[in-house]
Amino acid sequence: MQVEEIISASNASLEKLLDVIAATDEAKAITASERDNVPRDSLMHLVKWQELLINLLENPAADLMPEGYSWDNFQELNQAFFETAQTVSYEAAISQLKVNHEKAVQLFKSDLSNDKFDAETLENLTKTFELITTNHYPWGVEMLSD
Repeated sequence: MQVEEIISASNASLEKLLDVIAATDEAKAITASERDNVPRDSLMHLVKWQELLINLLENPAADLMPEGYSWDNFQELNQAFFETAQTVSYEAAISQLKVNHEKAVQLFKSDLSNDKFDAETLENLTKTFELITTNHYPWGVEMLSD
């Protein structure tokens, strides 16, 4: 898949999520998740993962996961994200989701056009970009559509 196709798929996935957000009451109970209670919680989960992606795109040599976390304990990381998101408004969560998406897209474009990265690094960045955007936004749709 070409860079523009990857970005287009990511943008389309975000648009589907934004359509669902527009039709979702911020006080709606989230019943498909043991962790998330209201739409803001699910949106902030996505925002926090976008922030991890942005950090990786800014420093491709770094690990995606913050210190102390791995794929073995990522549920603990998700819980930490939930706890830090409780003071964020629904509107702020929506705004940050959009801002972070745009920033990730711009960084992704920049990284893929940069000759300083080897093929393995570029493949890792591409897979991670797709995982956290294109493949993760449908989870948000599912949470808000429940």
